[in-house]
Amino acid sequence: MTKPFDRGLTDEFVEALNRAYEDPSSWWRKLVDDKDLFLGIRENYINVYYNGGSILELEHRKGTGLVGRTHFKYLVNLSREDNTKDYVNFAGGNFDSVTISDSYTSITAHLSQIKKAAKSYQGDEKTGVHEISIKRNNVVDVEIQFPGTGSRIDFAALQRAKSGIEIVFYEAKTYSNKELRSRSGNPAVVEQVKRYESMLMDRREDIESSYQNVAKNICKITGWGCKRNSIVSEAAKGNITLNPEVRLVVFGYDTPQRTAAACPRGIFTKLKGLLDPRPVITAGAAANVTLR
Repeated sequence: MTKPFDRGLTDEFVEALNRAYEDPSSWWRKLVDDKDLFLGIRENYINVYYNGGSILELEHRKGTGLVGRTHFKYLVNLSREDNTKDYVNFAGGNFDSVTISDSYTSITAHLSQIKKAAKSYQGDEKTGVHEISIKRNNVVDVEIQFPGTGSRIDFAALQRAKSGIEIVFYEAKTYSNKELRSRSGNPAVVEQVKRYESMLMDRREDIESSYQNVAKNICKITGWGCKRNSIVSEAAKGNITLNPEVRLVVFGYDTPQRTAAACPRGIFTKLKGLLDPRPVITAGAAANVTLR
């Protein structure tokens, strides 16, 4: 049996976030207002992403409020004596006390440190996806895992279509990725895209209802909705339908490489032929990717 795909926050969670945002100096407000961060809504929890890595995980517990955790690796400048834990928990914006040479205090105090550490942990593809997600306001999710499959798609965005608002999924690769090439047969990425499409269709209703919830959440959360564009507001008011065709995004190449890739026997030409009618989106730098 296909395990359900679920996205969205409870009203209580949203209300707690909005109360936290009211304080101009609050840790939550600092996260929401930070244009370098991407906030991913999960099954009643939030992942906060920087440079392609989830630097904080946040949930809401009755009787406790907003709680979460971050991995020790993002606090690397503080030596750790207790090797039994991988995460540092926090509540109310303050980290728990742990056995280390110095104390962790608030998220606000350590955010710049966490971001600095996060720069050294992710590869070019995750970093590129993060650049796309913070520059393209219609991106509503990243690192999308499908329960029971062991697979994840890089990101999803809302797009306008003749039928209304669609949720579209994207797989991202750097130009140097070997999955784009094959000496015989189809490149691995072609089968990957088709496998993802099958997963999407198996979960179509769950996906459509989940991203409807996500759009509504984004619009209701104070300070967050303004980071997304009007398409999110449209999606929250109407219906979202799944576009089952996964797009391939390729970035990280220079002008000579692009020229070679676009020639009749080049890698871009081959991929576009194999994936037709799906768009293959290419850009030298991830920040220049135009979604469609």
